[in-house]
Amino acid sequence: MADKLQSVLALLNERAIDTDNWNEFVDKWAEEWTKESSSAKQEVIGTANEIQKVNDALRKRL
Repeated sequence: MADKLQSVLALLNERAIDTDNWNEFVDKWAEEWTKESSSAKQEVIGTANEIQKVNDALRKRL
């Protein structure tokens, strides 16, 4: 997750170099960051759910 967010941050910062309108860029930057962080959060939740399923299955076997 950290690698994905770091990649997004690098891309957004690269785009910032070429911007002429900082207000417009800041809004777009915030929107993209929110979208990507939400996506990463969903991935973590999915992984946690899979881990929980494995734990539950192991408990049933014991």
